[in-house]
Amino acid sequence: MSKLLVIIVSYKVTDLTIDCLRSLSGEIHRVPGARVTVCENGTGGDAEARLRQAIDENGNASSPYICTGTMTGDVYLNECLKKRLIPFIKQHHEIEDVFFWPDLASSHYSKDVIAYLREENVDFVQKQDNPPNVPQALGRSARRTGARWRPGRC
Repeated sequence: MSKLLVIIVSYKVTDLTIDCLRSLSGEIHRVPGARVTVCENGTGGDAEARLRQAIDENGNASSPYICTGTMTGDVYLNECLKKRLIPFIKQHHEIEDVFFWPDLASSHYSKDVIAYLREENVDFVQKQDNPPNVPQALGRSARRTGARWRPGRC
């Protein structure tokens, strides 16, 4: 069973997401059973077509969800978490090995989403402990929240 799952959550950063997929394509196959999944949060325009093309070219992401409307807590819960991310994690990983770090989108912290993550025993960063746009705080915040994830550990 794989011990590495890369989840790319994308909103209005299609080029960056494609670059990320391309940078992973040469490396992800070195880790047996490693997987990549993409959740696109409704960027619009040609983002869907471009991401689908990039995913097909790289062959290293599974079950993308392209939101064509507003990404609400309900849409995120049902289309991203329940239909894609959590089943994917359960298929390829042990849930207790997962540390989920969503961005600060309000849909990611709706009451129903939080309840579902807790119900599924997913360890995640609490909203009050999630630093906005501060990558250097990643390790400190994970330690402060008591999470099992540590920099350099998959």
